[in-house]
Amino acid sequence: MKCLSEDQLMAYYSFELADADNQQIEKHLKSCPLCQEKAALIEHLTFEWQQPMKEAPLDFSKKVMRRTHGPLPKRRKRKLYYQLSLAGVAALLFLQFNLPMQIIQLTDQTVNAVHITSKKFNQVVQHKKNGFQKNLEERKDGGPKK
Repeated sequence: MKCLSEDQLMAYYSFELADADNQQIEKHLKSCPLCQEKAALIEHLTFEWQQPMKEAPLDFSKKVMRRTHGPLPKRRKRKLYYQLSLAGVAALLFLQFNLPMQIIQLTDQTVNAVHITSKKFNQVVQHKKNGFQKNLEERKDGGPKK
Protein backbone atom coordinates (compact mmCIF):
# COMPACT_ATOMS: atom_id res chain seq x y z
CA MET A 1 0.00 0.00 0.00
CA LYS A 2 1.33 3.45 -0.83
CA CYS A 3 1.66 6.14 1.81
CA LEU A 4 -1.48 7.63 3.32
CA SER A 5 -2.69 11.10 2.50
CA GLU A 6 -3.46 13.71 5.12
CA ASP A 7 -7.15 13.45 4.20
CA GLN A 8 -7.15 9.72 4.90
CA LEU A 9 -5.44 10.23 8.26
CA MET A 10 -7.81 13.03 9.24
CA ALA A 11 -10.79 10.83 8.35
CA TYR A 12 -9.24 8.00 10.40
CA TYR A 13 -8.81 10.18 13.50
CA SER A 14 -12.26 11.72 13.04
CA PHE A 15 -13.87 8.24 13.02
CA GLU A 16 -15.30 8.73 9.53
CA LEU A 17 -14.10 5.49 7.95
CA ALA A 18 -15.51 1.97 7.81
CA ASP A 19 -13.94 -0.78 9.90
CA ALA A 20 -12.23 -2.37 6.88
CA ASP A 21 -10.59 0.94 5.93
CA ASN A 22 -9.53 1.52 9.55
CA GLN A 23 -7.84 -1.90 9.64
CA GLN A 24 -5.93 -1.19 6.41
CA ILE A 25 -4.75 2.17 7.75
CA GLU A 26 -3.67 0.64 11.08
CA LYS A 27 -1.79 -2.12 9.25
CA HIS A 28 0.00 0.45 7.07
CA LEU A 29 0.85 2.67 10.04
CA LYS A 30 2.62 -0.26 11.77
CA SER A 31 5.01 -0.63 8.85
CA CYS A 32 5.57 2.96 7.61
CA PRO A 33 7.60 5.41 9.74
CA LEU A 34 6.81 8.36 7.47
CA CYS A 35 3.07 7.85 7.85
CA GLN A 36 3.56 7.31 11.60
CA GLU A 37 5.04 10.82 11.85
CA LYS A 38 2.18 12.34 9.85
CA ALA A 39 -0.33 10.40 11.90
CA ALA A 40 1.18 11.56 15.19
CA LEU A 41 0.95 15.20 14.11
CA ILE A 42 -2.62 14.85 12.84
CA GLU A 43 -3.63 12.97 16.00
CA HIS A 44 -2.16 15.76 18.13
CA LEU A 45 -3.87 18.50 16.11
CA THR A 46 -7.19 16.64 16.14
CA PHE A 47 -6.99 16.24 19.90
CA GLU A 48 -6.17 19.94 20.39
CA TRP A 49 -9.00 20.95 18.09
CA GLN A 50 -11.53 18.79 19.92
CA GLN A 51 -10.33 19.67 23.42
CA PRO A 52 -8.56 23.03 23.58
CA MET A 53 -6.18 23.53 26.49
CA LYS A 54 -7.14 27.14 27.08
CA GLU A 55 -10.48 28.80 27.36
CA ALA A 56 -11.25 32.31 26.27
CA PRO A 57 -11.22 34.89 29.08
CA LEU A 58 -14.61 35.95 30.43
CA ASP A 59 -14.35 39.45 28.99
CA PHE A 60 -13.07 38.27 25.61
CA SER A 61 -16.24 39.16 23.68
CA LYS A 62 -16.32 42.63 25.26
CA LYS A 63 -12.71 43.26 24.22
CA VAL A 64 -13.42 42.13 20.66
CA MET A 65 -16.50 44.35 20.42
CA ARG A 66 -14.59 47.35 21.80
CA ARG A 67 -11.82 46.90 19.26
CA THR A 68 -14.15 46.45 16.31
CA HIS A 69 -16.25 49.50 17.18
CA GLY A 70 -13.34 51.74 18.13
CA PRO A 71 -11.62 54.34 15.93
CA LEU A 72 -9.79 53.27 12.82
CA PRO A 73 -6.08 52.69 13.19
CA LYS A 74 -3.83 55.43 11.78
CA ARG A 75 -2.80 53.28 8.84
CA ARG A 76 -6.38 52.89 7.68
CA LYS A 77 -7.00 56.63 8.04
CA ARG A 78 -3.98 57.33 5.89
CA LYS A 79 -5.25 54.89 3.29
CA LEU A 80 -8.67 56.56 3.34
CA TYR A 81 -7.10 60.02 2.87
CA TYR A 82 -4.99 58.68 0.03
CA GLN A 83 -8.06 57.25 -1.71
CA LEU A 84 -10.01 60.49 -1.22
CA SER A 85 -7.16 62.59 -2.61
CA LEU A 86 -6.91 60.33 -5.67
CA ALA A 87 -10.66 60.67 -6.19
CA GLY A 88 -10.31 64.46 -5.99
CA VAL A 89 -7.48 64.49 -8.53
CA ALA A 90 -9.53 62.26 -10.84
CA ALA A 91 -12.49 64.64 -10.55
CA LEU A 92 -10.29 67.67 -11.34
CA LEU A 93 -8.82 65.94 -14.39
CA PHE A 94 -12.29 64.92 -15.49
CA LEU A 95 -13.45 68.53 -15.40
CA GLN A 96 -10.16 70.00 -16.70
CA PHE A 97 -10.31 68.06 -19.94
CA ASN A 98 -13.98 68.95 -20.37
CA LEU A 99 -14.94 65.30 -20.40
CA PRO A 100 -18.60 65.92 -19.53
CA MET A 101 -19.05 67.96 -22.72
CA GLN A 102 -17.22 65.35 -24.77
CA ILE A 103 -19.46 62.64 -23.32
CA ILE A 104 -22.56 64.68 -24.15
CA GLN A 105 -21.35 65.24 -27.73
CA LEU A 106 -20.53 61.57 -28.16
CA THR A 107 -23.96 60.63 -26.82
CA ASP A 108 -25.64 63.06 -29.21
CA GLN A 109 -23.69 61.61 -32.14
CA THR A 110 -24.67 58.09 -31.10
CA VAL A 111 -28.35 59.05 -30.80
CA ASN A 112 -28.26 60.72 -34.23
CA ALA A 113 -26.58 57.69 -35.81
CA VAL A 114 -29.18 55.38 -34.28
CA HIS A 115 -31.98 57.67 -35.49
CA ILE A 116 -30.64 57.75 -39.07
CA THR A 117 -30.11 53.99 -39.10
CA SER A 118 -33.61 53.42 -37.75
CA LYS A 119 -35.06 55.72 -40.41
CA LYS A 120 -33.23 53.84 -43.19
CA PHE A 121 -34.31 50.52 -41.75
CA ASN A 122 -37.94 51.62 -41.68
CA GLN A 123 -37.65 52.74 -45.33
CA VAL A 124 -36.25 49.34 -46.34
CA VAL A 125 -38.99 47.54 -44.43
CA GLN A 126 -41.66 49.73 -46.03
CA HIS A 127 -40.17 49.11 -49.50
CA LYS A 128 -40.16 45.34 -48.89
CA LYS A 129 -43.71 45.53 -47.55
CA ASN A 130 -44.89 47.45 -50.64
CA GLY A 131 -43.18 44.95 -52.92
CA PHE A 132 -44.81 42.08 -51.05
CA GLN A 133 -48.24 43.73 -51.35
CA LYS A 134 -47.70 44.32 -55.09
CA ASN A 135 -46.61 40.70 -55.57
CA LEU A 136 -49.64 39.48 -53.63
CA GLU A 137 -52.02 41.59 -55.76
CA GLU A 138 -50.42 40.28 -58.95
CA ARG A 139 -50.98 36.70 -57.83
CA LYS A 140 -54.64 37.44 -57.12
CA ASP A 141 -55.06 38.98 -60.56
CA GLY A 142 -53.56 36.00 -62.28
CA GLY A 143 -50.00 37.01 -63.02
CA PRO A 144 -47.69 39.97 -63.40
CA LYS A 145 -49.05 43.04 -65.17
CA LYS A 146 -47.42 43.93 -68.49
